[in-house]
Amino acid sequence: MTVVWKEQITRGAAIALMANFTSVADALKELVDNPIDYRQGQKLIVDIVDKHRGKGRGGLVVVESDGGRGMDAEGINTWLNWGEGERHSDDHIGRYHQGGKAACGFLGSHVRLWAKKAGRPEIWCFEDREWSRRTAAHTFGVATPVPPSQCPDTLRSVPLDRGHVRIEIRGLQKERRWNIQTLRNDLSNTYRNLLATGDVVIRINDESVDPMNIPLSTAVDQVVIGPIPLGQGRTARGWAGRMMRSEMEFPIKGGLRLIQNGRLICQGEWFGYNHEGKGALASLIGELHLAGFKPNPNKTDFVDRGDIVWENLGALVESDLKPLISELRKSGEDGRVSKDEKRRASEV
Repeated sequence: MTVVWKEQITRGAAIALMANFTSVADALKELVDNPIDYRQGQKLIVDIVDKHRGKGRGGLVVVESDGGRGMDAEGINTWLNWGEGERHSDDHIGRYHQGGKAACGFLGSHVRLWAKKAGRPEIWCFEDREWSRRTAAHTFGVATPVPPSQCPDTLRSVPLDRGHVRIEIRGLQKERRWNIQTLRNDLSNTYRNLLATGDVVIRINDESVDPMNIPLSTAVDQVVIGPIPLGQGRTARGWAGRMMRSEMEFPIKGGLRLIQNGRLICQGEWFGYNHEGKGALASLIGELHLAGFKPNPNKTDFVDRGDIVWENLGALVESDLKPLISELRKSGEDGRVSKDEKRRASEV
C-alpha cells in the first residue's frame, strides 16, 4: 500500500501548541507517555540521550523507546495528523493526539523520527528540518522503507515482535533551560509506580532513573483508600500515611498524588479539605490511582474536576482518611511546645 505522508493542521495552531509547555522536563515526558500507552504488555525501555551542549546543528536530544507497538508508515501518517487518530482507550495517559508532536517543536526545530512496528520488519524514517518554523502544512511525499544499513545501530537488531521508535531533535531552542538532575528527579517522581514495578525502564545518558522513594513513618498506621466505585466506569483506590520529609531525596508536596495508568498527573490534592495550619497534616502523603477519569492535555490535572462524580470522590476519600487525619492532628498537638516550655528550656 502506498502511503503519502501529509501533515494535517493549520500551522498557526501547531506552533501555538508547541509553545504550550512550562519546561523541558514537561515536554520530554510527553515523548515518554506515548510509548507507555502502547506498550501492549511488553517491558518498555526508554532512553533519553542529551547532547544539547554539542557543536554543529544546535545540539541534539534523542528519545528512543523499545517495546510495545511501535509505528509503520501508516502510523507515522497518523502521527502527522494533529488532533486526530485512532481512539485512545480510557486507561491511556494521552487522549488528544497532539502532545508528542508539540513537544518536539517546543524542544527544537529539526525532527527526525525512525520507527518499526511490532510484527513487521520494515524500518521507516520521517524527517522535517523546519518542524517548529514552517508556517504552512506540508506534504512529505511517498513513504519508503529504509535499508537497515542506513539506520542507527539501535534499530538494526530489533526483534520482529517488538516495536521501536527513535525521535531525534536538533536545533534545540537556546532559551530553554536544561538541567539533567532536575529532569531525573521529575521522571523519578512522575513515573514512580511504573519504574518500581519494572514495567518501564527509563535511562538518561545510559544511567537508569530510580523510582522516587517516599519514606513513611512507622509510628503512624497507613490507611487504605477504596476501592471506590463511582459509576460511569470510574473507580479510585490508594493509600495514605505520614511522610518523613527529612528523609526525602528531594522535596515534594504533601497531600494525595493522583495517578493515571501508573503516571503522576497532579500532586498536593486535598479535595477541598482545609489542611492549612493543621500542624502534622502537612506530612500527610498518599497515592490515589484513578481509572476512567480524563487528564487534561498537559497532564497537570483532570478535566473531570468539578463534576458531581469528582465531588463524590472527594467526600468518600475524606471519609477513608479520617483515622489518619485524626492521628496526625493528635500527633501535632502532642508535639506542640508552649512559650513557657521554650522559655524554661532557654534558661536551662
